[in-house]
Amino acid sequence: MRKVSAVATALFVMAATIVALALPASAGVSYPPTPTAPPQPASQAASRLAFTGSDSTPLVVIGLIALTLGAVLIVATRRRATVRAGKSA
Repeated sequence: MRKVSAVATALFVMAATIVALALPASAGVSYPPTPTAPPQPASQAASRLAFTGSDSTPLVVIGLIALTLGAVLIVATRRRATVRAGKSA
């Protein structure tokens, strides 16, 4: 039980660190974006993608954390069931 608790704590600390590092990177984006150069003719402007205002970085980080936590819980549960089955036999 202590190993599971230690692994869960370590994963939580790693996840919090990742989120803390990822969020400031997305916080620097201002909306609506301020133009830094005068408008270009349509032939040159068409080569760049438009800014849509969405940033999926926090959602990706939360998803990765959820997947990692789920995998750890599954492994911990299976090991726990294996240990219990071995003791009763």
